[in-house]
Amino acid sequence: AFERSPNDRIISFDAISQRCICTLDQVEWILMRALSLGLIKGKIDEVSKNVQITWVQPRVLDMQQLQLLHQQVGSWTDKVKQSLITIEDQTTELFA
Repeated sequence: AFERSPNDRIISFDAISQRCICTLDQVEWILMRALSLGLIKGKIDEVSKNVQITWVQPRVLDMQQLQLLHQQVGSWTDKVKQSLITIEDQTTELFA
């Protein structure tokens, strides 16, 4: 989930099965265990066979993960700056 963008944290049971090297029957148990241990927060959708991850327990990061985090924070910063510019342009009378 950490490797995905915040807008793309709905993960199929198939993807989890491949990543965890387990059968599809074991995926729900693994997810329930991770939720109960507080490793992740989210919602399991058994009908659609996917899970929406909203939070992941932080851990020690290697250099590659730190670089990815740096890129994600940079992207988020750019989006916030663009939002600020848009708001300022649309509401100039409020900031005068």
